[in-house]
Amino acid sequence: MGRIEDRVVEEERSQREFDAERQGRAQKAIKAANQIIPSAGRLLVRAEATSNPSSTLHVPEMARNMSLMGTIVAAGADTSYSKDQRVIVGAFTGVKFEINGVPHMICRDDEIQGVIVGDEIQALAQEA
Repeated sequence: MGRIEDRVVEEERSQREFDAERQGRAQKAIKAANQIIPSAGRLLVRAEATSNPSSTLHVPEMARNMSLMGTIVAAGADTSYSKDQRVIVGAFTGVKFEINGVPHMICRDDEIQGVIVGDEIQALAQEA
């Protein structure tokens, strides 16, 4: 019986260490991202896991693979978006890279497909 308890304690400790490491990586990524200033008309977006934000919204699998949800980390001059806005960006736009294992991208202001407001997605009509 003692072996099982030891194994459970070891697994819990391992999980705590993993969570602390993941949180540390995320904090380092935030600090590093704050040191990047996009050029005029560009946005730095931190990618989020793609999932349906609302149970009433059905996004087909093909469309899910063609868009990316993220949070604006920094905005260059002359953009119509601001820091901490959640947005939808096309999957094939911008320059994608990782900061401490966290996916980011730099894209143009006009490559934003929509803004996420609350739990619902409201697409913005962008003039081409």
